[in-house]
Amino acid sequence: ADGTFSGRLPVKPYQVSAWVEGRAPSAKQSVTLSPAPASVMLDLDPPRRLTLTVREANGGPMPAKVTVLCTNGPCAVTRKALVLYTDVTKDPLPDRIAFVGWIGPSGTATFDLPAGQYSVLVSRGPEYSVHPPAYPAIPGQAVDLRTADTTVSAVLARVLDTTGWMSADFHVHAVSSPDSIIDNAKRALTFAGDGLDVIVSTDHDVVTDFAPIIAQTELGPFLASVIGEEVSPMEWGHYNFFPLTLDAPNRTNGGALDWAGGEGATLTVGEIFAEGRRLGARTIQVNHARGSLGGFTALQLDTDTLATHVDPLILRMTPQPGATADDTKLISADFDALEVLNPGDDYLDGSATLAHGKFNDWFTLLSRGLLVAGTGVSDTHYGLLATGWRTWVDVGVDEPSQLDPTVLSTRLNAMRAVTSNGPFVTARAYRVDGTGAIVTAPVGIGGTVPPDARELGVTVEVQVPDYLDVTRVELYLHTTADDGACPLDPMSPRARTTRVACGGVTNSNWPAASISATQAVTLTAGDRQLVTTDGAQSFYRYRKAVTFRLPAPTTDNWLVAMVYGSRSLAPLLYPYPGGGPIATPFAFTNPILIDADGNGYDHPPFARVRSRVQQAPLPLPLEPRRLEPGEQVRRWGEAFHTH
Repeated sequence: ADGTFSGRLPVKPYQVSAWVEGRAPSAKQSVTLSPAPASVMLDLDPPRRLTLTVREANGGPMPAKVTVLCTNGPCAVTRKALVLYTDVTKDPLPDRIAFVGWIGPSGTATFDLPAGQYSVLVSRGPEYSVHPPAYPAIPGQAVDLRTADTTVSAVLARVLDTTGWMSADFHVHAVSSPDSIIDNAKRALTFAGDGLDVIVSTDHDVVTDFAPIIAQTELGPFLASVIGEEVSPMEWGHYNFFPLTLDAPNRTNGGALDWAGGEGATLTVGEIFAEGRRLGARTIQVNHARGSLGGFTALQLDTDTLATHVDPLILRMTPQPGATADDTKLISADFDALEVLNPGDDYLDGSATLAHGKFNDWFTLLSRGLLVAGTGVSDTHYGLLATGWRTWVDVGVDEPSQLDPTVLSTRLNAMRAVTSNGPFVTARAYRVDGTGAIVTAPVGIGGTVPPDARELGVTVEVQVPDYLDVTRVELYLHTTADDGACPLDPMSPRARTTRVACGGVTNSNWPAASISATQAVTLTAGDRQLVTTDGAQSFYRYRKAVTFRLPAPTTDNWLVAMVYGSRSLAPLLYPYPGGGPIATPFAFTNPILIDADGNGYDHPPFARVRSRVQQAPLPLPLEPRRLEPGEQVRRWGEAFHTH
């Protein structure tokens, strides 16, 4: 507290510098230590203060996010250069961002910054406008902190109409996870500040309840919470369970599931699912199914049958009843959601290779009749890069205080959901006559279109704040080219079109023919709608309806819409620095089901078509070994920034 520090170091030359949040690092000084004590005086320039006030248009104060940019390209001192001064090595910022801060429910906050010139943005996620209102034509409100402190006053308006839908994040980490250092109060603040309606706690092998800290920090009017857990084996995938009940007397892990099986054998994934149901989970989500911590990869899973090929003894599991040489039966179909988009895999790019691989997994499950919801999440472990993909769910209410976690879970399981990094999308399908007139009642996302011989009409409605855009809408249905059966001949023509993945190997096929319909979109002045005014300020959104006509499917089928834009989401939302290109708008809907025979979606369109000449080799089995504590910590460290 008195500005002094002392310690012992080996006798050798050093360079010494100091830094405090909100100030520039001091100049480096050289010192050579000898057996005699040495001292160094380090001078830090005084900080300047940036005060922000934020309120909702025609309303009161609210939480928000503030992004402070250096005005002339990269900052003189980048966030990654400050790793020298702090033990927080994995909360990155792009080099042009000087600071990210969060404003609480009072609508006001003051931050220390090094003296200098900056541009300031105030935001609250894609449902709201941005300050300054002319963004991105004006990249931020210019502030001069070279000689004096400054105040910025911002008014934000909710510009997207999401009535009845609430945005949720189904994969969230905070300090109870061993690979996150963000305390629960800051995590709740980052979500409220970025406009998320619902935070679902999914700490690694710990059950966390955010409700007390939300109440304590007075964020209740802005943020609802759901209790959950991420079951986190290191070797056979991660799985989220919610809603759960906190076992408050259990101060170790809140009553988390023991996937290690106590003194007995490790639980299979199927047994983990069953135990999650026993604990009360209504929704089980398979997380980041591909890659180093992906369950589909680790279990060497075939998506056409859910057969697994990994030897259970390698994973210290008991061989399962009915297991064969072709299926070790380590997973069940008793899950409700598949995490399709995760920034740690796709860097907020819905067209990334691994994103296509997981879309293929999801589409194959839908085509087989396993109706699981597709979701997108943040999987956040950070405090600055705090959010990512969000999933809107049709829950029928709008206020956090009205949310029933059971309803959220039930509606998500019913696939009444949309995932996005910006656009809000709804879709409806109906039958049309020869003139294109609608002749049946429209059916929304998660619903089923009844049988009819007339053409299928589809309307995709997209909303974006006026700083984003939409350039393309695509529709996907099951086609016969999607079919396949494991094992696949990698040299066969079908191997280049099927969505089926075998033996845990990711299948990222995405031929142009797999797109059932596409339209280019140009937003016009006629699509720009005035939402509200506040004094002299006007707030706008773009709202566009894109309509398709398709031949009537002759078999039961499903329909998913994808929406693309071209404007950069940065600096309001950005992928992990160095992880990928600048993100652009993307969203996808959950399916609308199409009944062709009058019995509901009871004859899924998938066919296990074989075209095998030779079996593609499966990954080599791992040698069984026990993870020592040091190895466990090392592997958590490697996975820190993703899952």
